[in-house]
Amino acid sequence: MFASPPAQGAAARPGCGGKTRQRKLPLLIHIEPNQLLALNKTCRYCPTCDLLIAHQDEIEGVLAAFLGDGEHASEVTEDDYFVLGTVERKAWREGVHHPRTIEEMREATHDFKRYREVRVSLGGWLPKDLSAQS
Repeated sequence: MFASPPAQGAAARPGCGGKTRQRKLPLLIHIEPNQLLALNKTCRYCPTCDLLIAHQDEIEGVLAAFLGDGEHASEVTEDDYFVLGTVERKAWREGVHHPRTIEEMREATHDFKRYREVRVSLGGWLPKDLSAQS
């Protein structure tokens, strides 16, 4: 799983440089203190690296709307949630009509092998004090 920061395009894979494809998968998200959400989300996927890329700002926007009271949606930060893995599509569909227990959802979840986060640095010529921060 690769958390892509806001406003970063992610059309090409940062590691291999290959093109990514779109894939819609149900993500199982743990929300503090003790809540699970299965979110059917379109992400970028690199088949060469077997890497799923999700935009952090999009996930946080959906979570804020889910947790908020409509007009006054609360602000969600990366400390408030954790993406556990992907849920089997059949279990996700059944869970839409008949809510599942936490144990049933975890059994139908495929955990991510690794998590990565990328920070985007400015390109081009920078003042000396800014280039040291990157």
